[in-house]
Amino acid sequence: MDVYVISDLHIESSRDSIYQDLLNLIENEPMSGDFFVFAGDIFDHWIGNKQFYQKNFEKFISIVQKKSKEGVIFYYIEGNHDFLLKGIFGESSSINIVDSFVALEHDSRKIIITHGDLANPHDKSYLLLRKFWRSIWIKCFVAISSGQFIDFLGRTLSRGSSQTRIEERLAPDEKSISRLIEIYHQYAEKFFSKGFDCVVAGHCHDRDEYRKKIGEKEFQYINVGFPRVHGEYLVKSQGSMYFKRVHFTR
Repeated sequence: MDVYVISDLHIESSRDSIYQDLLNLIENEPMSGDFFVFAGDIFDHWIGNKQFYQKNFEKFISIVQKKSKEGVIFYYIEGNHDFLLKGIFGESSSINIVDSFVALEHDSRKIIITHGDLANPHDKSYLLLRKFWRSIWIKCFVAISSGQFIDFLGRTLSRGSSQTRIEERLAPDEKSISRLIEIYHQYAEKFFSKGFDCVVAGHCHDRDEYRKKIGEKEFQYINVGFPRVHGEYLVKSQGSMYFKRVHFTR
């Protein structure tokens, strides 16, 4: 029994090359009894349970449903680009869609997997915006709007976010990077203090990891990073204490 984690693919369309990488991974790697966690921002914009998205990414829906029937245990943690997803795999689906985190036990190791967008408690503007986008008002608005319009809205909002990420990568600020790493390490420490051994996050696209040992107890924090650039996902294999990075096979 293994644990797979992938996040932050930011798939824009079914023609996106990394979309095929994802489909190949789901189809060929996890076996019955394995856990497979989508840890948010798998898609660059997927808002609500709309037929428009289900049709565009029908292969994804179909393969996940198929592998679920074969015994793979799926979790989808909503991100800040893909949310209000309840029902996308069918109303009677056993695929678990959750808002913020998944807690698992694997080989007696307690694991928590989050998207990571709640790591900074001082980012009040983002936290308020996140709450707004998940409010009953937005749920009603999405329900009555066409899939095409919601897709247009998602693309427009995502474009601004993507431009910000590009500018940050082109002109990285050492102080900002150090602060980002510090925020996520503090975030991990909170979970360590609550009894978790492994903390997995995404969201910030920072390919970071640290381990520590206190007495006989060993801890790991690892961030998925940015698979579009790094070409990796995470796996914790049966018998292993830690998650490791694995490259997509093409």
